Amino acid sequence: MKTTSPAIEGFAFLSNSHTSALLDASGAVSYMPGGDRPDSELVFARALGGEENGLWRIRPHGECTVESRRYLPDTMILETVWRSAKGKATVLDYVPNTRPGSDAPGRLFREVRLQGQIAMDFEFCPRFHDGHTVPEVAQVGTAHRWARWRFQDGDQVVSLAVQGLASLAMDPTDGALRGTVYGRTTAFVMTLGPDLPRPMAPSGRRKTTRDRGRRWVAGNVSYEGRYAELVKRSMLTLDGLRYAPTGAYIAAATTSLPEDLGGVRNWDYQHHWWRDAEITLDALISGGAGEGLESWRRFALETIGDNVAGVQIMCGVGGEQELPERVIEHLAGYEGSRPVRRGNAAIEQFQLDVYGSIAHAFVRIASKVGWTVESARMVMALARVAETRWTEPDSGLWESRGGLKHHTYSKVMAGVALDRASELAASGVVPELHDPREAGRLRAVADLIRTDVLTHGFDSEQGSFTQSYGAPDLDAALLRLPLVGFIEASDPRMVGTLDALMDELADDRGFMLRYRTPGDRSADGLPGHEGRFLLCSFWLVEVLAMVGRGKEAVAIFDGLAGVAGGLGLLSEEFQPSQNGGRQLGNFPQAFSHAGLVRAALALHRSGAWKGTSWGTAA
Repeated sequence: MKTTSPAIEGFAFLSNSHTSALLDASGAVSYMPGGDRPDSELVFARALGGEENGLWRIRPHGECTVESRRYLPDTMILETVWRSAKGKATVLDYVPNTRPGSDAPGRLFREVRLQGQIAMDFEFCPRFHDGHTVPEVAQVGTAHRWARWRFQDGDQVVSLAVQGLASLAMDPTDGALRGTVYGRTTAFVMTLGPDLPRPMAPSGRRKTTRDRGRRWVAGNVSYEGRYAELVKRSMLTLDGLRYAPTGAYIAAATTSLPEDLGGVRNWDYQHHWWRDAEITLDALISGGAGEGLESWRRFALETIGDNVAGVQIMCGVGGEQELPERVIEHLAGYEGSRPVRRGNAAIEQFQLDVYGSIAHAFVRIASKVGWTVESARMVMALARVAETRWTEPDSGLWESRGGLKHHTYSKVMAGVALDRASELAASGVVPELHDPREAGRLRAVADLIRTDVLTHGFDSEQGSFTQSYGAPDLDAALLRLPLVGFIEASDPRMVGTLDALMDELADDRGFMLRYRTPGDRSADGLPGHEGRFLLCSFWLVEVLAMVGRGKEAVAIFDGLAGVAGGLGLLSEEFQPSQNGGRQLGNFPQAFSHAGLVRAALALHRSGAWKGTSWGTAA
């Protein structure tokens, strides 16, 4: 049975790089993990089912309209202003920033300020075990001007503290708290776990959160061009997708928001992909960020360790090497899109591009904070594994479940690993690894791969590179070839590829498909179709800017900026329609925001950065 689900483009994202939450446009927290990790079981799961799966709503009683909904500048504090015939209500929502060891990171603050005779309806209905079980609820006293409730199911606990005027009633049969908020100001604090004995005043938490956001933007965002607000929001979002305790970056904050409404293309993205992290780090560094780089480098070194040859394409945010995929049967799915999944079976795939992705990430980080011997040794080790495996077929960048192929992009990224290692060995920037002979040997293998790609991955008849060897199908991932330095954007072979991709995969607004899905020419092993892939659309903008087609690039970027809406947030995909279209897929998506940052910078710099080609292979 299909359920009414909140619009994905209406979600607001709150995060402190520990805990996150999604709030929909109705004033409800619709999605929130209930533990200390982004992949913890959900305590509010309305987004993946119905209201019976948990939500926390605060909104004016009776008829009302949203006058404004925005983030306070350079913060993750959401301000929603409601109007009704009886007055005005302002709600401030935020996950406060905390000092390590001094506070509980798993908290969500909701402040309500009322003017006039307006009252607010309140509904707090947590559900444990991914929105499945009803907790026991009990009031646990009043202290320090705070009334307190505890919601518990076994060893899982959520606490709620209320300061101010509210008439709230427990519903023991439904494990909920409902009622009315009135007066002038009321504050709510939800804690994932037992409440602390003395909550700090909301004004102090809000100031700490505001100041941290503004300091982060001031110290990590150097872009001041036409799209400054979008870039700042994207970079804050990327930082919000970082799991601070380990330094890992998740691909998105959610699981199973669908790529195809009513279909099965629903995946768990609350894990760390090496490829996604590389693209995220590249965007952050390009935009001026330095925070988080060292912690990711440590995470990568500790997680991969001596097992470079066996590195998987992804892992858990704690470095876990097993993420078994299972179905959450009790959730009906977003608008009936099932199954709802936990874990991701793609962890078992072989994707050749992983070696180049990790190596490139290490090089980009070193460009900002310098090399360590350990990270340099890792780049060399990745290159040597890529050297032994680059001739093998793989599942490709997009994790196709339709069989192994010799994917052109995968070969290119294997070459990236060798190219970066060769430059490192030749440069002497890490004296212990300075070895001109080894640099030359690695360069020769990189050039061999480049020749192989130009021979087998380029279709001279259609004048473009192809998704895989021996087949004419196209793939938007080919847009990244000049972005990683494989070929000049102005090379006729790349220009031909650019034009072919626009003809085959782009709509009249320049919004790109990744590739053709079943029912068209290229199968990925899954039924149904997906929307326009936002990262690929931003890659198109970047390449167009590099080849001097700025007018086209700006027009496409402006259309993509419109998709981001008033809050500047993006999911994975966009489905155009006569009603303006809608966002699809997991949200917010690191890929999309990383692509936005790079594309905005490319437009600002007018394509000044072009990369370099490998060797002189024809």
